[in-house]
Amino acid sequence: MERLTVSTRRTDDCPVVEVTGELDIATADLLDGHLHDVITRHGPARIVLDLSGLTFCDASGLRVLVRAHHAARRCHGRLHLVCPYGLTRDLLRITRLSETIPAHRTLSDALEPAGADRPHGRGPAGARYRARRDRHFLSTCPPYGRAVRAARHRTDGVRSGISHVQRKTDTMSSPSVTVRGNSRHAVVIGGSIAGLLAARALHDRFDKVTVVDRDTLPDTAAPRRGVPQSRQLHGLLASGTAALEELLPGITQELADGGAPRGDLQKDALWYLDGHLMRQAESGIIGIAPTRPLLEHVVRRRVATSLPGVTVMDACEVTGLVTDRRGDRVSGVRLHQPGVNAQEYEMPADLVVDASGRGSRAGVWLSQLGFPTVPQSTIRVDMVYVHRHYRSEPGLLDGKLAVSFTASPGQPRSANVLRQEGGRFSLALTGMLGEEPPTDPDGMLAFAESLGAPQIVEIMKTAEPLSEPAKMRYPQSVRRHYEKVDRHPEGLVILGDALCSFNPVYGQGMSVAAMEAVLLSSLLREGVENLPRRFHRSAAKLLDTPWALSAGGDLRFPEVEGKRTPIDKLMNRYLDRYRRAATVDAGLGRTLLGVINLLEPPTRLLSPSLVLRTLRTKPASA
Repeated sequence: MERLTVSTRRTDDCPVVEVTGELDIATADLLDGHLHDVITRHGPARIVLDLSGLTFCDASGLRVLVRAHHAARRCHGRLHLVCPYGLTRDLLRITRLSETIPAHRTLSDALEPAGADRPHGRGPAGARYRARRDRHFLSTCPPYGRAVRAARHRTDGVRSGISHVQRKTDTMSSPSVTVRGNSRHAVVIGGSIAGLLAARALHDRFDKVTVVDRDTLPDTAAPRRGVPQSRQLHGLLASGTAALEELLPGITQELADGGAPRGDLQKDALWYLDGHLMRQAESGIIGIAPTRPLLEHVVRRRVATSLPGVTVMDACEVTGLVTDRRGDRVSGVRLHQPGVNAQEYEMPADLVVDASGRGSRAGVWLSQLGFPTVPQSTIRVDMVYVHRHYRSEPGLLDGKLAVSFTASPGQPRSANVLRQEGGRFSLALTGMLGEEPPTDPDGMLAFAESLGAPQIVEIMKTAEPLSEPAKMRYPQSVRRHYEKVDRHPEGLVILGDALCSFNPVYGQGMSVAAMEAVLLSSLLREGVENLPRRFHRSAAKLLDTPWALSAGGDLRFPEVEGKRTPIDKLMNRYLDRYRRAATVDAGLGRTLLGVINLLEPPTRLLSPSLVLRTLRTKPASA
């Protein structure tokens, strides 16, 4: 007779794996392999493991249960055990699975729908049953007697990490949040664009997603205190629009219905590149120009009100991370809600996503937990920009969507005007490396006149101002290399500006955040196992292109510190000529806009045909 027999049969609800015989270190691999095959093949919501006919010969066989449990979790399933006389919750405490693997007395109990009444509950009858069961178990399984009694002493009054957090949350719970004990729960830190889009990606895989933001979020499209840059001009690249549409189908039309103008980014916009006006033509690259408050409002409405299971908690601050007992997995967050709970409390989570922006404290929290410091790359630009709204008067810009005058070596000033909803223009004057735009009307006008874009000057002279000038500072671009750390906890993903913060003059931030959310959604379809490492490595590849574009643009300026190679100098000379040639050759301009909008790789600019056209084209006079 074989020492171990494993068979699988299918019920109406889920597969049942029946195991008979002796389970020890020699036969454990057979059961492990069989369970792996069942989980891989079926990927069910539940897998019932019937151990009622099993005899345990040594504790090493319990490792199979641990591996099977984690495999079931990867498939978003749940391992249920049938163990009427032997494997009780006391024994499961030895493997630290007492609160995550349900144990049933009979097979019929295991196959009952969730929430059905079961015999031997928490009342007196249940207590008497458990006492008899335990006495029988300890008398018939001597090898486990001492281990079980020791486990009882170690775990008396103490729960495993997730259940401990749950109990504390129950006693100090927020009225806004109820976390179901059996559901998969994700917490997103930050309720801005990156956090909301991350919640959209998580919604497909998690029963409940909670977005936490320390701001009181407005009910309308309005700037908010926690995002001071929301008053400034924001751009949405064509790649960002495509990513938004993939995550939230129809959102482009919603933004247009809200008044956001649309147009061809070459035909309907004026681009002054190093002082040279790009030739206008139909490019097929369509841009949309919502204000930051409108975009965030529409995204929040789509995510928070249209997706079941997604909750937004505002006026609530995340003050730290919670880890499991071993300290290698983030199992929740610590929260503080002024006016609701005077003390901090903990919220359990199977996954935490930090999308809290440039001010992310994830690195500090991880250092406090003993994890290594995250390496980072920085490029200091000392950017200062001043923003103001003007009324869109008839005839101004001749119906164009935008005007952009970019900075260049020797001219560290730039300006942008964008037509936006509400019949207004958004103006941004920008200085870097010590250049600082003034905020008084005469000073702002003189700053604009020093450039070479008469359309911008005309707007400032003739259009009615609708807001006071607002000044912002941006000292440096920062890229945090979570993909390079040797040790990072499971259950914690970083994205958005918390992962990489770009020079805002390039308009990449919101678009890259949307692309990262699409990436997160794609990786979640492969499961949640080892998700942080998989995401951070994939995100690093995604970030390489926008970081190279923004860093390359900044390093053109000799005053900006950074490593340069002879190839970089050669490339800058070629691109200088390319931009001048784009004043004549509209095809060169179209390809450049495709690269800027992250629709084409930068290497496209070096294709033999474009290089030949660049060298042959005689630039128009400035």
